[in-house]
Amino acid sequence: MKFKNLFATDVRRALLSWRFLLSSSGVSCIMLGAVSGLLRKSDFSSIWYFMYLSMGGSGTASIILSIIPVFTFAISFAIEWEEKAVYFWIVRAGIIRYTISKIVVSAISGFLTVVVGMILFIVILMPWFPLFAISSTDYSYEILMGQGYVLLGMLLYIAHFGFTGALMAVCAMWISVYIPNRFVAAASPVVLQFTLTRFTSGRELPGYLTPILWFDGIYDVGSPFATLLIKLTTVLVLCSLMGIAATVQMKRRVSRA
Repeated sequence: MKFKNLFATDVRRALLSWRFLLSSSGVSCIMLGAVSGLLRKSDFSSIWYFMYLSMGGSGTASIILSIIPVFTFAISFAIEWEEKAVYFWIVRAGIIRYTISKIVVSAISGFLTVVVGMILFIVILMPWFPLFAISSTDYSYEILMGQGYVLLGMLLYIAHFGFTGALMAVCAMWISVYIPNRFVAAASPVVLQFTLTRFTSGRELPGYLTPILWFDGIYDVGSPFATLLIKLTTVLVLCSLMGIAATVQMKRRVSRA
């Protein structure tokens, strides 16, 4: 099986599935639940404010970014291993193609799960609230909105957290190669996030090397595009390292089996 055929199959399994629909809807529902008590208060009449509060001020970001994106596709290897279906794909596609496809599609599905969920959040609130009304943060994304580029600023903000969803999904896939259990894979991003943030707490690290900013924070450098580029670069580097490690471990696992 050629890589493009395997990749297309995995993409269809990830995005044309009830898991993707349920996970994306879950993101928007959790965001709505986080700000439900403020929706009737006219003082907070901005979708941007609600979005910022649900992601950065309500404590739900860890659930939205660390848990939900994993269920769309990242646990698929663990499920296939438990069902003894891995060798069916490896024999036809090869170990490297199989692993790379899993890693890449996990990243895509994690990204789109968060992005679609946040866009759905906006669509649900649009009949009652304006997109942007008052300044709530000092993020460069919001500064861009204040300059009249509201949709662009929101899309960049959404993409920023979409990259976090991609990182978490790849993390789950990576861990599942070592411990092929769907429950371990689903919980691993939360455990890793907790461990890294506690281990680095209080240490003087550059912002782009601070784990909490990899997960649910924003390392803002003053320019919205530079901020997003740093986040993208960080996610690409981390995902590439996990992808290489997963491929090496997959070869060992298959050779031993």
